[in-house]
Amino acid sequence: MMKPYTWYVILGLLSVPVDLQAQPPVIDPRLKAEIQPTLNRELEGWLDPSRIDSSVTCYAEHAFRVLGNWSGISADWGLAGRLDRRCLKEYHETYKGHLLTVRRYVIQRLEERDGVVMALMRLFGSQKSLTTNKEQHVDGRRFIFLSKIDKQWKIVGVIDYLPKDSKEP
Repeated sequence: MMKPYTWYVILGLLSVPVDLQAQPPVIDPRLKAEIQPTLNRELEGWLDPSRIDSSVTCYAEHAFRVLGNWSGISADWGLAGRLDRRCLKEYHETYKGHLLTVRRYVIQRLEERDGVVMALMRLFGSQKSLTTNKEQHVDGRRFIFLSKIDKQWKIVGVIDYLPKDSKEP
């Protein structure tokens, strides 16, 4: 009998089979402790405009960001561009009238291969309009790719997506 698989298509180029019966991989606590400060500092720049300067030190010179909206089995993807000070400032300018709160984030998967680390994060929080007081639940996923550059972990790429109609477990 064949194992049940779900196929995720990333950027329309890469299909990844996921064994639904497999146990989640064990996360190496040493590696998690090494990259956690970089992930925390980077997230602070998205939440607080006064932390942008600290946050951009997490990015490699040519770091990139891809955005997607997930709906069932189809996804709309787009290259958002470079991860840098301008990217964070544009984000804060766009959402100036909103308060983004991340209550917690969980590293669901952490893999290291050939000096590159892939961290799959799940963020739980809310985004509140300061003008209408309307609050929207946020359940986001981030694939963050890191590499050691000059003996420091730097973010070289991020794939962000926000599943539609998802709920916090």
